[in-house]
Amino acid sequence: MTLVVEPSSQPSETGHARSVLQQRDERRVLHIKTLWMKAGGIEQQILGIIQRSSDVRTIHHVAQLVSNVPSRYGLDLVQSDVLTKISVGKDRLYPVVWDRMGLLMPTLRELARLIARHNIDLLHVHDNRANFLGAILARWCNLPLVASLYGHVRTSWKLRVLAWLDHQLLRSADHIIASSPSMTPWIPTACASRVTIILNAIETTPFRMSFKERTELIRQLGLDSQRPIVSLVGRLSEEKGHRVLLAAVPIVLRCFPLTQFLFVGDGPLRRVLEQQVEQAGLASSVRLVGFVDNVRAVMSLADVGVQPSLTESLPLTILEAMVQGKAIVATDVGSIREAVVEGVTGLLVPPHDSAALAQAIIAMLEDAPRRSAMGERGARLVQERFSIATRVSQVHEVYQQVFDSRHPSRTTEWLGQP
Repeated sequence: MTLVVEPSSQPSETGHARSVLQQRDERRVLHIKTLWMKAGGIEQQILGIIQRSSDVRTIHHVAQLVSNVPSRYGLDLVQSDVLTKISVGKDRLYPVVWDRMGLLMPTLRELARLIARHNIDLLHVHDNRANFLGAILARWCNLPLVASLYGHVRTSWKLRVLAWLDHQLLRSADHIIASSPSMTPWIPTACASRVTIILNAIETTPFRMSFKERTELIRQLGLDSQRPIVSLVGRLSEEKGHRVLLAAVPIVLRCFPLTQFLFVGDGPLRRVLEQQVEQAGLASSVRLVGFVDNVRAVMSLADVGVQPSLTESLPLTILEAMVQGKAIVATDVGSIREAVVEGVTGLLVPPHDSAALAQAIIAMLEDAPRRSAMGERGARLVQERFSIATRVSQVHEVYQQVFDSRHPSRTTEWLGQP
């Protein structure tokens, strides 16, 4: 199925603005992203583009789609902790209500007004809901559309249907940015010439913390600084593999009975995981601490970082742990092996395999010098390959390519160097 929206026969206000705006040197991009949780990897990627674009003639605006019914995460999601009026700019961040009861037109009209009011030149959409709205708005407003693909969760029939629909909607994009090579099988063949792989990236400056700050954080989290710490950071949902790690915990404890397992994040699986921990008698070894303000600070406490995802692209949490010099144990899914190189920066195990996961964690805890060497190599790899500055430059090259294809006679350079 391909979404088709007939363009208006009359020139729109936004269409008229296009001819005027083409006289400007700067370009204006509207990012559209659904607010699923207070903090997330996609939000970090958007913020990186915004904050690293200060020397580029591009002005970024963000429309956050906010549901009018409670989130399945059970959280108050009126705003993001990442994309805020301070981080984005108070006049460039706009909450837009998405009516989940089916009233689509008010949402589309509000977004169209934002586009006209702020003279938007290009739409950049970042999830399946945004892709749907972007496909319509790009036709209505005669704007180029860039779609970023970060991966799909397919743990239920509903999510599989949404992934299929998203697959079809990608055909409407002028260009697709895939966050890893593992995404390419999910992109329509007809779009192959319009795809650029741009790896997820992070700020690569290591986090530093004083001894006093470290001691206080350990106290706040209820940890013991004399016991090993294994951390898992991520949304508490089925595809992240928390159950697999919980099944591995008793095996690890038989060899290292003092090990502390730290689950950082929140999500729909929290109550289930808390019950599992209680029923298995693991409350003294496993702590679910929810969202934390400074994830890097918490990661810096760990001896080993674990990512047991069942399906994944390339999670930022792995890169964040690696830049802190942490050796990683992860499942060999998606593009994780782009960062976790077997035996070099960490250990890879099959998904769904608690026994293999446990043995890999044990191997890490047994050999501190090896663990330290892997962590050092991992930090260097992230700094060389996964810098946010490099990613932002590549994203702006895509913007320039898309704009040039729409306006081949224009020679004004969109890009500077971030």
